[in-house]
Amino acid sequence: MKKHTGLVVIGAVSVSLLIACGAPNTAAADLEAMNGSGISGTAALTSSDGGVLVSVNITDKTAATHPLRITRGKCGDQFENVATLNSVINGASSTQVPMTLSALLQSNAYMVNVLKSEGELKSIACGTIR
Repeated sequence: MKKHTGLVVIGAVSVSLLIACGAPNTAAADLEAMNGSGISGTAALTSSDGGVLVSVNITDKTAATHPLRITRGKCGDQFENVATLNSVINGASSTQVPMTLSALLQSNAYMVNVLKSEGELKSIACGTIR
């Protein structure tokens, strides 16, 4: 029993330290047009109890559906999919992901990546999470 209690206390101390050290609770990505799409936008990321809420708005006002991902790499280069988000429909998307904001802010290595379609997974808008 004492081992379990000690682990709980350590976990609580770790969470308290993160809060006391000013762990970020918001971040953003400015989505810039890619591959001549002319589509840009913003992504707002907010810490929540269930992980991170990712809200995206883009300038595409058509009824087109665009796949949306959190990826690792750099905009314009090859990327590695980290999380699949709800697709952008009518210019907006909102998804809760089971990740931490601190992890997504590591080394400016993570991006929000809007893709053309499920059949053509090329970037049309992308921005680094900061």
